[in-house]
Amino acid sequence: MKKILSSILESDYKLWGAFFLYPAAAALFVQLILLPLLFPQWHAGEGLLAGGDWIIFHQLAVSLAEKIQAQGWSAWELRPQGQAPSGIAAIFYVLFLPHPWVLIPLYAGLHATAVFVLFKIILRFTRNRVLTFMAVLPFWLYPSAMIWYAQIHKDGYMIAGALLILLAWLRLGDAATWKRWQNILISLVLMFAGALLAWIARPYSMQMMQGVSLAVVLLESSLFARRFWKGEWLLWQTLMAVVIVWASVAALSPFTVGGISAEFSGQSGLARATQHMASSTVILNMNKTIDCNPPPPTWHHSGWPEFVETRANALAIVREQFRICYPDAASNIDVQVAFHNMNDILLYFPRAAEIAFLSPFPTDWFKPGSLPVNTVLRRVSGFEMLGVYLALAFLPYAVWRWRARPDLWIILIFCSGMILIYGLVVANVGTLYRFRYGFLMTIVAVDLAAGFSFIQQWKSRKKPV
Repeated sequence: MKKILSSILESDYKLWGAFFLYPAAAALFVQLILLPLLFPQWHAGEGLLAGGDWIIFHQLAVSLAEKIQAQGWSAWELRPQGQAPSGIAAIFYVLFLPHPWVLIPLYAGLHATAVFVLFKIILRFTRNRVLTFMAVLPFWLYPSAMIWYAQIHKDGYMIAGALLILLAWLRLGDAATWKRWQNILISLVLMFAGALLAWIARPYSMQMMQGVSLAVVLLESSLFARRFWKGEWLLWQTLMAVVIVWASVAALSPFTVGGISAEFSGQSGLARATQHMASSTVILNMNKTIDCNPPPPTWHHSGWPEFVETRANALAIVREQFRICYPDAASNIDVQVAFHNMNDILLYFPRAAEIAFLSPFPTDWFKPGSLPVNTVLRRVSGFEMLGVYLALAFLPYAVWRWRARPDLWIILIFCSGMILIYGLVVANVGTLYRFRYGFLMTIVAVDLAAGFSFIQQWKSRKKPV
């Protein structure tokens, strides 16, 4: 067994294949055995869990596939009723069969790619493939991830895309990348491949990531300047690097179309985007169509620059969708909180951080859900959060150990920024749990890598000379 694991870890191709096999096998088990045979009371048919968005995604995909078969491929659209998973699923339904199990290779591949990219990110710290493999195990194996690789959902695209973008920023912050133009090109390809995947799932999240990336680019620009002042880089190298990273942020703009905007009139692009954002999480009776378009909260300017006020107002509008559209969702949290000015957001920020990083809290793990299956999912999330809490305990050590590594600060800025934005606008713990998964579990993997490295060093010191 040890030899097999060593052989897998030595080869990137074998490693990706291993990361693929588990979600593929798990998804087959869920769709063909667990739901229809072992828990038929939870089964909505076609291997789908009762009460989730995946039912609507499947129905939309079947309808679009039938339309394509009748009218030809000109009838295809990426987002039927705004849902990209349905548009992509329809392609598979036309080419193969109209059953969700034909999508398993796609979703298992997305999950495997996300785990593999995270492996590459953590390997930058440990330089030890065994320790890195151990650090990414929770991301790979946590049962909650089955929601997006054993069912039909958006998160597989979003998580893989976000991690590709993060890896690209890490590569661009590394001095070694700038020694060869091929390395720069690979980094840019990774970034825009990630942006495409994230745009397919959630354009508004791409706008968030573009904003967070601005902070990353500020950090990287200061790194480039420092290399120049220390005599490590020539002036033209420094200017080239600065121009490329800033141009890269600007070039993400086409992938933010449909993102958050302070414009709000009728069923605007923002209203559609935030409605999809909110409706993508709460377990509801999906045989009903939800039409929720609440008026924006009254916004009072509080003396901040217009640039800040506009984006803060946009966050307030997004939060309003979560607060009002799903009042009966069992995992709602702080739905009484609305934002009416920038000061409201600042005052809520500590509470948002607490919810974003630590929820669901232990007091929620054993409460009943809105459906029996949701009660089980609460228990699963409690088990997973124990691992998250344990890993986060190593965060101070990870920061101390790798404080001189720009990689660490790029990860913390990128991931924490996205987690905190979601914490401000998402008033449902179930939704937040999925939205933050890729970002929070990346920090967890860094913390675990630091912890495992510490244990390895401690053991080596205890060995007799």
